Amino acid sequence: MPRTVTLAVALPASGARLYHTYLDPKEHAAITGAPVKDTLTVHVEVAAGVDESGCSAAAAALAHLVKDYVGINIDVKAGPHGSIMRSLGNAQHVIDKRKCE
Repeated sequence: MPRTVTLAVALPASGARLYHTYLDPKEHAAITGAPVKDTLTVHVEVAAGVDESGCSAAAAALAHLVKDYVGINIDVKAGPHGSIMRSLGNAQHVIDKRKCE
């Protein structure tokens, strides 16, 4: 029967600091040696009649807000108006394309 190994580590940081360290991809990679694997891709489109010149800035702002409020990393793909298919009331399948380990 396998034995349970218990480790105790004293870290010179508060719980809040450790939490934010694990959420920051660069700091997470620095302390664990492994990159953060979960990044959600979000497809958005500009509203009708809105200039597309500020898309990249708006996408970066959205990614920052989601990171601050939800705590996950997102990759925002901004497109022109009409680039996202409409469901017209029908259900659409959501496919999880992450690689399972």
